[in-house]
Amino acid sequence: MKNIVILGAGFAGLKTAIKLEKSLKKSFGNAPSSAKASAGRQDKLHHEWSVILIDRNSFHTYTSSLYEVASAYSRKYAEDFEELLGSSSCLSLVDIIGRKKITFIKQEVAGIDFIKKLVTTNTGDAIPFEYLVLALGSETSHFGVPGAEQCCFSLKTLQDALNIRKRIKEIFVQHKARGLNGKIKIIMAGAGPTGVETIAEIAKYAGHLARDYKIDRSGVNILLLEARDEILPYTAPAQRTAIEKRLKNLGIEIIAGARINEVMQTCVVLEGGAKCEADIILWGGGTKGPAILKTFKGIELDNRGRALVNEFLSPYVGSPEGGQISKYVFAIGDNAVFVDKKSGMPAPATAYIAEQQADTAAKNIIRSIQKLPLKEYKPAIPGYIISCGGKYAVVNIYGVTFSGFFGWELKRLIDLKYFISILPFYKALSLWFKEMNLFTKND
Repeated sequence: MKNIVILGAGFAGLKTAIKLEKSLKKSFGNAPSSAKASAGRQDKLHHEWSVILIDRNSFHTYTSSLYEVASAYSRKYAEDFEELLGSSSCLSLVDIIGRKKITFIKQEVAGIDFIKKLVTTNTGDAIPFEYLVLALGSETSHFGVPGAEQCCFSLKTLQDALNIRKRIKEIFVQHKARGLNGKIKIIMAGAGPTGVETIAEIAKYAGHLARDYKIDRSGVNILLLEARDEILPYTAPAQRTAIEKRLKNLGIEIIAGARINEVMQTCVVLEGGAKCEADIILWGGGTKGPAILKTFKGIELDNRGRALVNEFLSPYVGSPEGGQISKYVFAIGDNAVFVDKKSGMPAPATAYIAEQQADTAAKNIIRSIQKLPLKEYKPAIPGYIISCGGKYAVVNIYGVTFSGFFGWELKRLIDLKYFISILPFYKALSLWFKEMNLFTKND
């Protein structure tokens, strides 16, 4: 048995496993004429090659919905509401790969021996491989800002999202109980897509809580801080203006050029010494490669701890064995960085790009097994959709731009498309309706 081992069950790792399992069924030679012969050929192939997916969790987190979880509102649900939120964004891997010939191992990666081709886990197991895919995701980067890691709420996991939601509600409860007259102050540090989408939904959530606890909405002060001179620098100017107008209509104050020097428990200290007080500080400043990558000897990393990869998505390896390793190791998704030779820019760390890279990695593994030349990865970036609170989103796809309700609808359809790509149709549809029912209550 020859193993293809995939580390990480995020967008990149899960899609690679699914694509490989499907491709292995039909990749060698012409299909036999009879169904029985075809089944025999597939069984033989899967006897020769095994797809192994390793992750420390038994679920796949649909991170694209975490900002919705962090701001989910409902007066109807009580004790079971968080459970419902969890099941809407954390999808059981058994449901996804249960009927596929993919072996799932719920363990944490401890190390890799690239020469002996072994992955070791936290339980001491050693798993041999012929091909390896690094898809370990990313961690929150605080860019060395003192106090940021200790004092800020980040949004990377389901628990992060639930913690944010709980803390914001606590602030309103405490404010009402103490009869406080001062403002409720919420800060988001970082005005990239994650920061903008999250703070927009939180502004809607804060409006509902203000009504429930009979607090004047004008007494809720929401700040969006951005170190650069403008928010969302990669968006078109006209759309950036539309987003800024939308955020201001939601009661969000935008402060660009606000470099953070230090974060304390109840305030942010800006360059120059100005202080912004806060009841909660959210961090949307960026990501870095997972710390474990630094323990994998030889792999070259960029200044944010991500694996540098070549045109085939194989990591650069600073060792005499580097040329050999690059033939059977691939790094994709957020734990890798691919620099486009034409633009000189790194491919963005988005779910769409992760899925693209999964497709290329899976194809190149199959081509390598077949002893065919590998295909170069060519990033295709159709554009972006940025949600701006409620049923409103800004769209720029293939040069077509629009905003408002139809933008929100398109984003929901993209969610459905993804669910259908990993789940049986009726389960995907059920999950999609469940999300719609839970999250639109905040609109």
